[in-house]
Amino acid sequence: MAAGDGEPLPVADAKRRTKDLEAFLQLRGYVVKSDSPLMTRIVKAVFGNVDRRRISTYSLVLRAAQKEGVLANKLASWIEERGGVQEVKLSRSANYISPKAKAAKTKSTLSSLPNLAIAKDKLAELADADFVGDECVLLAEQQADGSFHIKALTRSGSAVNAALTALYSEQQKNAA
Repeated sequence: MAAGDGEPLPVADAKRRTKDLEAFLQLRGYVVKSDSPLMTRIVKAVFGNVDRRRISTYSLVLRAAQKEGVLANKLASWIEERGGVQEVKLSRSANYISPKAKAAKTKSTLSSLPNLAIAKDKLAELADADFVGDECVLLAEQQADGSFHIKALTRSGSAVNAALTALYSEQQKNAA
């Protein structure tokens, strides 16, 4: 939004704003991922190197307000009407799916996916009958020749759920 009027910036102005913001962040020594949402970068510029959770919270609130078209002069009342910053942060969109539900949905369809490859050699030494039919995560490193070197195996529930959730997101992106 431009100066509170609800109109988007022209592309040249948006690029200049982004360049100026990046220069400011670099000047201050603030590290921000290049793929961070604009609001996250702006909040970081305002608050500096404070708790990343606070930066994330304010960024989420501002992005929700932006999505709803809230003008700058109405932002404070909009946040207040919704019960405050934490309530806005905790609210979910109508199509929200929890990471746990994403993992469960992906797990239920995993057996229908074709095998990409079958790896047995050294992995057979790590096999354990107690885990037959259970998912695990193989961590591999891609090589220049197109091969993959499997470096580690984990059965950690959080690692498996994270991998299933990531696969869910990738499948949704490819379906769109």
